[in-house]
Amino acid sequence: MHKKARESLDSLQALRACAALLVVIDHCMLALEKRAQASGLDVVATNFGGLGVDLFFVISGFVMIYAHGEDFGAPRAPALFALRRIGRIVPLYWLFSLVALLSLSLQHERAGLTDLLRSWLFVPYKGLGFFGQPILGQGWTLNYEMLFYLVFGLSLLLRRGLLLLFLFFIALRTAGALGAFPAESILGFWSRPIVLYFLFGILIGLLRQRTSFRLTFPGSIAIALIGMAAAFTSSLYQAKWPSLDYLTWALTIATVAACCLARPAQKGFGAAMARLCGDATYSTYLAHTLVVGAAARLVARLGFNLSVPWFIVLVAPLAFAVGVAIYRLVERPLLKLWSRWVGRGAAPARTEFKDAESVSS
Repeated sequence: MHKKARESLDSLQALRACAALLVVIDHCMLALEKRAQASGLDVVATNFGGLGVDLFFVISGFVMIYAHGEDFGAPRAPALFALRRIGRIVPLYWLFSLVALLSLSLQHERAGLTDLLRSWLFVPYKGLGFFGQPILGQGWTLNYEMLFYLVFGLSLLLRRGLLLLFLFFIALRTAGALGAFPAESILGFWSRPIVLYFLFGILIGLLRQRTSFRLTFPGSIAIALIGMAAAFTSSLYQAKWPSLDYLTWALTIATVAACCLARPAQKGFGAAMARLCGDATYSTYLAHTLVVGAAARLVARLGFNLSVPWFIVLVAPLAFAVGVAIYRLVERPLLKLWSRWVGRGAAPARTEFKDAESVSS
């Protein structure tokens, strides 16, 4: 398993970049609407971002079983897993949460140290936005991720811990569906349907272990693009036909599966870009709202009346460029520092896929 974990998953890296792009598009549209340069975009924008987040969560479940599938019951496995997750997620998130607090203060928004501490501790609370949204708005997805990591880490204590993990999340979701928790509560937040995407990601990881079938890199990308387009289209009509929700879920999961069951790309520009953008996804995810917000304010101040497509075409590449720069100049050095601090035994692997992780919006 560990030997397989070193295999390059270029298709999945490309999918992570696509998921991040969907989130960036979401926030580009909302930023223009907030600045009154466009209207009626919230539903479409939410569908873009929602699909990106769903993809991230399925990928997250896959990555955990792909990287740690043989660690159940192993000595020190939970401790090493926790150290890797903390080093991968926390330092950069804390840094950008602090930047977000400073940005909110400059905009005269009411946010203080209590909000910062709750955000840093990944505790869902009612702040400036919806319940569960921290100071760095897109960090709400990390509140789910950290719950998943906590339960996954504890499940590593037992050889059959994966079964308990499934039982926990199914029980949690069932209780939520039965109305056991108030909607605006920590358990109400954690028991929403979206948590089940982690489990589907794990199932894809188990499927990969048990089959030798592999798609080509171009084939997997083609299927993924078709799957994302179909899932997005389906999501647009869910309000009218709620049963389409099941189709959207199936298409989202199938999209991730296509990229997980793919061979590495041949050497070339496409593979290199997939790896680079995939590696920089976390930095891009955390930084992009600051880039998009600043761009929207600049456009409004200069009096430009950019259409939504043009704003996305101009700002999305900038957001990714900033993400890549932060990855190389901040995130990667932080990972190396953390690796040296905790010792070689708990060193985070390269963000490619032994210990890389997705995030969302």
